Amino acid sequence: MPKSKKSKISATDMVAKFENYAVAKTELQGKQDVKGSNRAFDKLMKLASVIRTTEDGGRGILEELILSKHDAVRLTAAYLLLPINPELASCELLSIANNSSNVFLASSARVTLEEWATGKLDTDWFVKKYGAKPSKRLN
Repeated sequence: MPKSKKSKISATDMVAKFENYAVAKTELQGKQDVKGSNRAFDKLMKLASVIRTTEDGGRGILEELILSKHDAVRLTAAYLLLPINPELASCELLSIANNSSNVFLASSARVTLEEWATGKLDTDWFVKKYGAKPSKRLN
């Protein structure tokens, strides 16, 4: 897997950190730890911005992450993958919406799909905030 153009962090390290941050964010939400959840979310979105700077725009890393055993990881990876591989991302979001035991994640997946379908979803807000290049929607 490629390294980021901006960072010396390896793709393997990006995957591990992404999983840790996504799982931590969801666990902290479940404990109603808003500050902790927000910190984990900020780290996750900063990392997502770095992932977008890889040679393939993050496609390889995100397609690996979408195979995670954790719904939280798959949900975030699918959201980030929507403009790059909308078919795979939409299928994964639908699966989470219909099968996740976590009501919050299932609802988030459902709303993400609805907003994507109507064209209202900004999948690059975090990229704009943290400075990497926005992706281009392929469909």
